[in-house]
Amino acid sequence: MENSIAKQNPGEGIPFRVHLLRAANPLILRLLKSRLHFMLSKDLLVVGYRGWKSGQAFSTPLSYVQVGESLYVCTRPSVANWWRNMRDGVSIEVVWRGRSTRASATVLAPSSEEALIGFRKFLTQNPATASLLYHVEVGQGGQLPEQDLRREVEASIVVRIEPEMNLSPA
Repeated sequence: MENSIAKQNPGEGIPFRVHLLRAANPLILRLLKSRLHFMLSKDLLVVGYRGWKSGQAFSTPLSYVQVGESLYVCTRPSVANWWRNMRDGVSIEVVWRGRSTRASATVLAPSSEEALIGFRKFLTQNPATASLLYHVEVGQGGQLPEQDLRREVEASIVVRIEPEMNLSPA
């Protein structure tokens, strides 16, 4: 699914902290795929996918949230391109909490209630990201203004990841 948001905000800059994190991606990937994953895997997972045009294999670490048996990752179209490969339930590889599994990934319609639920949980669990990438100011007690959430989800990419393995604690 091509998100109409992809064409908006072309001049929006990428925050410096995002550039720093990208520079650390090779180290983060190694840690998440190692026995030391516990240091980062509470908040990060690895998504492995193939470019839909090139067929080239890519892996990227991403912040995530879990809602039931699904995982959600979010981004801004002006900040990342990986989401363009998450079309129509495409099969991907996920390394989640030290375990590797196949999964399906789908870009959600920004106006859907599911996208809003995933986005809200994502920003609630990642409040620094709310103001870093999104125009959402975290209020007293971690409250997120509903009007800000509804506005920003429309300008964001929310991807649902459905792993083949059971996500319930063992």
